[in-house]
Amino acid sequence: MNITLETSEDDFEPHFRDRKIHDELYKKARRETKTQFEIKRNALSVLVPHIIRRRGTSIKKQEGDGDNSRPAAQPEIFLSPWITLDGRNLLNHLHQTAEDLKFITSSSGYLLYIVDDITNEIFICSKSLAEITGRRFTWKITGKSTIAAYVAKENRSVIVTDAKYTVEKEFPDGQDLGDFSAGDILAIPVRKKDICVAVIELTRNNGIPYTKVEQNHASYIANLAGRVIARNRKIIQKRKSEEVNDMLIDEMLRGMTENLDERDAFASYIVNSARKTLDAESVTFYQVHEESDEYERKITSDYNPVLYLDASKKKARIEKEKRLSTIIKNSKTVVNFTDVFNDPRFNKDTDRYVGMLIRSVLGVAVPKEKDACYGAIVAINKLAHEKFSSSDESYIAAFARYLMIFLEYQKMYDKQQYSETSNLSFVHFGMSLIARRYEHPEMYVLEETIYLPPDFYKFNFVPNDPDEKEIPKYIYHIFKSVNKYFPDKDAIYKFIFAVKKVYRKLPYHNFTTAFLACHCIYLIIYYYPSRFPSTLEKTALLMAGLLFDADHRGLSAKYMEAVGDPIMNHAYTTPMEMHHYRVSKILIKATKILEHIPEEKIPRFFRIFKECVLSSNMEFYIRRRVDVRVWIKTNTLDWNNQVHRTGIRTIIITASGFISPVKGLEYCQSVIEGIFDELFHEGDLLREMGIQPPATMDREIKNSSIISETTFLSHFTLPCFEMLRDLFPMTEILHKNT
Repeated sequence: MNITLETSEDDFEPHFRDRKIHDELYKKARRETKTQFEIKRNALSVLVPHIIRRRGTSIKKQEGDGDNSRPAAQPEIFLSPWITLDGRNLLNHLHQTAEDLKFITSSSGYLLYIVDDITNEIFICSKSLAEITGRRFTWKITGKSTIAAYVAKENRSVIVTDAKYTVEKEFPDGQDLGDFSAGDILAIPVRKKDICVAVIELTRNNGIPYTKVEQNHASYIANLAGRVIARNRKIIQKRKSEEVNDMLIDEMLRGMTENLDERDAFASYIVNSARKTLDAESVTFYQVHEESDEYERKITSDYNPVLYLDASKKKARIEKEKRLSTIIKNSKTVVNFTDVFNDPRFNKDTDRYVGMLIRSVLGVAVPKEKDACYGAIVAINKLAHEKFSSSDESYIAAFARYLMIFLEYQKMYDKQQYSETSNLSFVHFGMSLIARRYEHPEMYVLEETIYLPPDFYKFNFVPNDPDEKEIPKYIYHIFKSVNKYFPDKDAIYKFIFAVKKVYRKLPYHNFTTAFLACHCIYLIIYYYPSRFPSTLEKTALLMAGLLFDADHRGLSAKYMEAVGDPIMNHAYTTPMEMHHYRVSKILIKATKILEHIPEEKIPRFFRIFKECVLSSNMEFYIRRRVDVRVWIKTNTLDWNNQVHRTGIRTIIITASGFISPVKGLEYCQSVIEGIFDELFHEGDLLREMGIQPPATMDREIKNSSIISETTFLSHFTLPCFEMLRDLFPMTEILHKNT
């Protein structure tokens, strides 16, 4: 036998833990030229430990000379186990290690094999790394098919002398590619703990066999490289899990606060994100029908090839997927089918008829209370490999957990909606009575009676209308001039007077303040019409500006929560803004102001309207202003991107809410007095309850209140108008006034 197996690690490892191994290797390297030595020393950089960066820290551009400098790779969710977080490719380092071993052992050449633990194969990795994306030669890791496959299976290094004779006798598949031969071979596994991740195969043609010392040296170096790879995979696994969890948490919270009315938005996000994360052909959520306890195909991922089948084939395929989902649901755990086509439980004829094979399937039940299930998430056909990995199992379980949480919350929300709808039916009746009083406002029969002041089209405009008799005309003009959906003048006035009635007689949160917010939005639309091509969006923005403080009590959310006001519904993260939205929605429906808008466009209107009303909450503004500021500074703002438009609308709504105190010094003084009147009134109520009011609400220390208001203007109002000015330069006057 001409094969020498590696000695057990206990025999040689302690000796090579000493620094002497490096001295011995470098002594040999120094016999060569200085240039060769520098190359080999650089190749050993794979032994340098990773630098672990803290999550959330930006990675700055690496310094370099001229065009050689490059930005470090920014880690994303879908990370490669062969790429470190700072952008280094470990496959290149493996090649450097192999080159170093080739130099140390005076070998004539080497081959690097990568182990695919999912398909249980090895394949050659060239220096160009081309075979990683489309590999051509693979060998199953079974028995003694090839030397490298044997080493990967046994996870031990071997020395093969007289390779031509030994290969023909011991390894039936030959010496791998079969297009060259070597006299002697040293094959070393690169280990990740007890698992082989790669094989380095060194070759000689000078007739000098490899020695035991060379075998031990090479094994030690390869083991160090394996530890680096193991550590990186662990870091990547943890990072990817964290990224998936962060992504799902953010989307779930956004769905809970903004998209609960869109029933399937979060489930659709789940299946599409799962498809990308799992690298699957398709991912589908099968939901259990509550009455029949049967599965219905609820949501499927985009680009699912089943969607493009004809009706009969699609039905057959879906029935097979339903049988799979039933097994997954009953298992109550993650189920990983590696070969469905050859599984006797499933009919092959379906795949033959449809013309699409179901090979690998990964699924998990979405649990419910009392051992019930909402349904199952089913991933079909891993694209890059034949089967899903254990990491994929943990990812799909995470997707199922977050979907379960969201569905539970949605069920609670539905119960709350039913209760509130019953209670608000009386409010709806009251709104109808209000609207009915203004069905025929005779005083506004002629449009010619509307007189617009000369400064109406200036951002500094303030109506001289203490009795609020002219403001309804101004609002009528605004809506009539931008909206083709409002042909009926009486319907518009009916809506306007209902809005006026909804606002209470308060020093600040009143009908005049609402008009100023609407007027600010109107001027932005008026001066920048190309930025707002959608009439539906303009209508939603203007109505939101008019109504985002509807039925405001002049009291803070904290006070209303302290006294147990019923509008402070804890099912919402922004209960005050949700109250404004719900009252506004009832008013809009009661006045039938939208009856001329096509029915299919109504849901989109309310989606934008709701988003705008909720954007008046400071938390939404603080969260979104960071993104908007980055888009502006990096010149990456895309007006056609819906995510970017959401951020822009948030800035517009927030700025319109700040508009009153920046209308000029004279008006600003009266506005600030109105703000303090409301604050001090709340402070008085707190004092009556035996609670010491905060400094901003204590009329006994007014100086503190003024300082607090100034701080608010500096930290919130001024930055908001800076961004508004960058988006719409004609609003410069508002920034100067601030």
